[in-house]
Amino acid sequence: MTSNQIIAIFLAVSASALDIPAHASTADDAKQAAANVLEDARQGAKAVGELASDAFISSKVKAALIRDDSVKALDIGVKTIDDVVYLSGRVDTPEQRETAERLAREVKGVKAVVNHIQLKS
Repeated sequence: MTSNQIIAIFLAVSASALDIPAHASTADDAKQAAANVLEDARQGAKAVGELASDAFISSKVKAALIRDDSVKALDIGVKTIDDVVYLSGRVDTPEQRETAERLAREVKGVKAVVNHIQLKS
């Protein structure tokens, strides 16, 4: 196999992976393919941004729990999905459960709080 054949195969595989027609017949086809790749990159960046936002919200909720002496932050789990905070774990009193939920609701960016915190027996 010659080096030209290897290069041709590499370019065809690369074009396929990027969803670019291997034989773009016109400049418009190439532009459209490039626009498709750019849109895919934007969608990927948006998804990464959403994950980062959820992680940031979880961190802010956890920090609020740590700052409040009336709750035991280590007993409470925090997970955020699409700006909705899910609380879990076990606490000693109903007041601790309510305080954790209130603190989570007060964090900027939180759309809703789902409180699955249970009371210890």
